[in-house]
Amino acid sequence: MVLHPSKNVQINTDASSGAVVAVRVIQTGNDFEQLEPGIDRVGQNLGNPPKEVVTDAGFVSRDTIMAMKRQAIEYIAPCVDEAGKGQSSYDSRGVSAE
Repeated sequence: MVLHPSKNVQINTDASSGAVVAVRVIQTGNDFEQLEPGIDRVGQNLGNPPKEVVTDAGFVSRDTIMAMKRQAIEYIAPCVDEAGKGQSSYDSRGVSAE
C-alpha cells in the first residue's frame, strides 16, 4: 500500500443540475487558495465563468473575496465566527467581520 498524504480533491458542481463540471486533485492541505483555479476550470469547461459561487468556510480569505469582486461573481460563504477558533483562522487570512 502506498500512502500519499495531503491529497485534496476539488470538485465543482452546477447547483441547478447537480452535475460535476470540473475536478482537480492537488497536494495542498487546505482549500482557501483553490477557489480561483476552480473558477478558471469551470470557465474553461463551460465556456463562461459562473455568475455566483457558494463555498464552505475553508475557501474564505480576503484575497478570495476581492478576486470574486473583481470578476463580478457573487460570492456566498459563511460569515466569520467571532466566538473562537473560527475568528483566528479568518484573521490569519485577512478577513474580519467589519
